[in-house]
Amino acid sequence: MKDIELIKLYEESYKGQYDDLFESLDKIYVNAVDKQFATKFQLGIINLVGGLMVNSELDKKIIDLFDHSMKLGGNIIDVINAIPETVNFHKQGEELKTEKNKNEVTIVWKKILGIPYKIERINAVIKGTISSNFENLTEKSEIAEYLGKQRAIVDLREQIKVKFIENGGLMELDEKNGEDILPVKFQTLNNLKECIIKNDLAEFFKILQGVFASLSYDMKITEGYFHSHIHFLLTLLDFDIHSEVETNKGRIDSVIETKNYIHIIEFKQNDSEIALEQILEKEYYQKYFSKNKIIILVGVAIDKNQRNIIDWEMKSHA
Repeated sequence: MKDIELIKLYEESYKGQYDDLFESLDKIYVNAVDKQFATKFQLGIINLVGGLMVNSELDKKIIDLFDHSMKLGGNIIDVINAIPETVNFHKQGEELKTEKNKNEVTIVWKKILGIPYKIERINAVIKGTISSNFENLTEKSEIAEYLGKQRAIVDLREQIKVKFIENGGLMELDEKNGEDILPVKFQTLNNLKECIIKNDLAEFFKILQGVFASLSYDMKITEGYFHSHIHFLLTLLDFDIHSEVETNKGRIDSVIETKNYIHIIEFKQNDSEIALEQILEKEYYQKYFSKNKIIILVGVAIDKNQRNIIDWEMKSHA
C-alpha cells in the first residue's frame, strides 16, 4: 500500500474515533451544572474506552515513539514503519525478563511459602500482563488504522485533562485508571452485559438505578441524560446500540441489538406505560422485522426529582 493511502487510512480512522467519542462526551459536559465533575467523569470514560488501547507497556512505548518522532520532524509513515520493530524488541525484552525471573526464589518468598532454603530455583511463571493489539497486526494498513484510533484517544484525553484543570481540577492528575474516577466499576459493566445478553431486563434496570444513584446531584436532568448515559455504558461493552433512530413514524430513543434480541427503548417522565404505548402506536418495531430476532419493547419511566429510573415495562413483540 502506498504511503499516501496509509496516511489517508490513519486520518480517517483518527477522525472517526475522535468525532464519535467527542460527540458523546460533549453531551455529558453540556448537561452538567458542575463542569469540574463533568470533566472528571469524561476522563473516567475515556480511560475505560482506552483501557486496552493505551495502557499496556507496548502501547505506552508506541505512544512515546509517536511523540518522539513528531518532535524530531518525522511523520505518520515513519511511525508506522517503526512499529513492527518496536513490537519485536518489546517481545524479546519480555522473553528475556521471563527467562531471567521465572525460576528465581528470594529468601523472603522461601520463608513465606515454606520452601527449603537449599532450593534455589523452581519452575514458575507469573502471567497476566496486559497485551497490546499491535502484537497481532501484520499489515501496514492494519497498523495505520489502529494507530489512528489510539492517537484519537490519547489526544482527546489530553484535551479533557486541560479542560478539567481549567474548571478548577488539580494541576497534577493521576492517570491510574478509569475506575478511580468513573463511578461505574468494571464488574458492574460486566453484570449489565450479562443481563442484556440473557434478556434479564429487570436486573438490568436495577443495576442502572444503582449507577444513576451514584452520579452527581449537580448534573442537569433531561430524558436525554438517561439514554445518553445508557448509550455510553453499553458502547463501552461493545454492544450494537443506536440512539435517536429515525423511522417513518417517529424517532426511537434507543435500540440495542444482540445476537438473539432487539431491544427498542423509549423514555418518558414518570410513566413507563405511556412510553410503551408510544412504541406500539408508532410501530417502531416494523423497522426490524427483517432481522429475524426476538423484538423486545421497553418503556422506561424517569423522574427528574428523584434523578433516577423509577419504573419500566416491557413486552415481547410476536
